[in-house]
Amino acid sequence: MSSQRFPAVVLALLIAILATGCFRTRTEATQVDAVARFMFTGNTSDAMVTLNQNGRPIWEDLPVREGKRYEIKPGTYELIVSRDGDLVVHRTLFVDQGKTVEVRIP
Repeated sequence: MSSQRFPAVVLALLIAILATGCFRTRTEATQVDAVARFMFTGNTSDAMVTLNQNGRPIWEDLPVREGKRYEIKPGTYELIVSRDGDLVVHRTLFVDQGKTVEVRIP
């Protein structure tokens, strides 16, 4: 290799190496929460929640706080809200992954 071509070859290799670093692609993934949530609104004073899944209790007589999000696993649940021993809400709800289900208490 002639001494005149050597700097040109080195410069070409340097540009090629630097160029490959400039054109990398970036891959991003959005991950959905692996949990679901219940949120209670309305008349939550003195309300107590019982939550069952497949006949098994998940929560029993849990005091409700308005606007608080209660995390659970996605799935189908039987939701019972009582106040002073009286049944206020009785529903079967499906909660999807990453979603919040709002339950209005009368």
